[in-house]
Amino acid sequence: MVVYNRSYQESYDKGCMGSWLSLVLLLRKETGWTHMANINHTQYFKVDKEPEMQVKDVLHVVYEALTEKGYNPVNQIVGYIMSGDPTYITSYKKARNLIMRVERDELVEEVLQDYIENNEWGKGAGN
Repeated sequence: MVVYNRSYQESYDKGCMGSWLSLVLLLRKETGWTHMANINHTQYFKVDKEPEMQVKDVLHVVYEALTEKGYNPVNQIVGYIMSGDPTYITSYKKARNLIMRVERDELVEEVLQDYIENNEWGKGAGN
């Protein structure tokens, strides 16, 4: 049988509140913090977003990082595109983090678009 001791619980709650108040008072003393925000108003927190890189810029950074580390960048990027395994890309210069922000089909689209624009296909057939 469990007996609930109300006076013990009340003193425990007061003890916890007392330690909370002690912390608040210490913060006020150490930091000069004098008041809390008005509870009737919503506080706003804004995080500035980093500018998004274009897919071609991501590919450029990844290509350079792979080359600098001595890898064959074409083989490594193809391995990543085909498998989705990010370990094909070095973490050097945050290349792995960058390439994982881009969908793999966007990588293929960018490479194919660049190839078409810079080769005979983009100049029109039969011209």
